[in-house]
Amino acid sequence: IKNIFLLFVFIISAIMIIGGVKKYYLKAYVKRTPMITFIDDDGMRASAESWERISDSTGIAVTMAIITNRMGLVTDINEYMSWEDVERLSSKGFEFISHTNNHIVITEASDEDLIKDFEETKRLLDENGCNSDFLVFPQNASDERSLRIVEKYFKASFCGANLVNVPPIDRYKITRVNLMDFSKKPL
Repeated sequence: IKNIFLLFVFIISAIMIIGGVKKYYLKAYVKRTPMITFIDDDGMRASAESWERISDSTGIAVTMAIITNRMGLVTDINEYMSWEDVERLSSKGFEFISHTNNHIVITEASDEDLIKDFEETKRLLDENGCNSDFLVFPQNASDERSLRIVEKYFKASFCGANLVNVPPIDRYKITRVNLMDFSKKPL
């Protein structure tokens, strides 16, 4: 009986190991489909109008990372979208995510300032029907200290520039390619 029991345990273990290996290799050979996501930073009205024309003519969806405390602000050199613009563009399929509340350089801010900024940007995004789960770092600046705080408030973040993401991807260190770098030369 002891030998039968050991044989049974051996067979079950072998099946579990082979099954696990099979699942691992199947995952490794699953065809990956590339994805492109357009994210525009800051929430400038001129950018939004340009993306709206592109979206209207092509059907391409756009994500805009907005600085939530600048909504509706007009300066000598910049005009930011209003919350009314956000509502109108949301109805056309645009998505709005956080580019922080105050456009702070995250690596230079204190923990307390980061927490205050993140809580406020999430509150404003939620109040205006936007997606408060994602953050785009200003100046693409991040460090391990700031990432630990970001993980408490967001499901993912974009923090690098001019790199292509290759699996496995750290959801808090998603990188991007800046289209402005290619504005004078073809892609």
